[in-house]
Amino acid sequence: MPIINRNTQIVFEKGDISVRIGAKRDGSSGVAEFVETEPRQIGKSYPVDKKYMDVGEAPVTFIFNKIESLDAVIYQLQKLREIMSDPEKVPSYD
Repeated sequence: MPIINRNTQIVFEKGDISVRIGAKRDGSSGVAEFVETEPRQIGKSYPVDKKYMDVGEAPVTFIFNKIESLDAVIYQLQKLREIMSDPEKVPSYD
């Protein structure tokens, strides 16, 4: 069951999405969780009230059980960054 909730969208725009990360102590699994916060400066690190979190606590959770899966997401996000930086690089599917 790789996708649990369907049609979830996160709009990154106003600095009101916080990303929290965590991992098992042995490094066998890691998570990135996305939660709504008050709007703040994008890209700045902020202290959190809670040091530890439970997996699935946030409305959107990415769970990575293999580093290769994390690498695949990072790769696609880097490609997206290139496209957004230079719209001429947007692939044409004509």
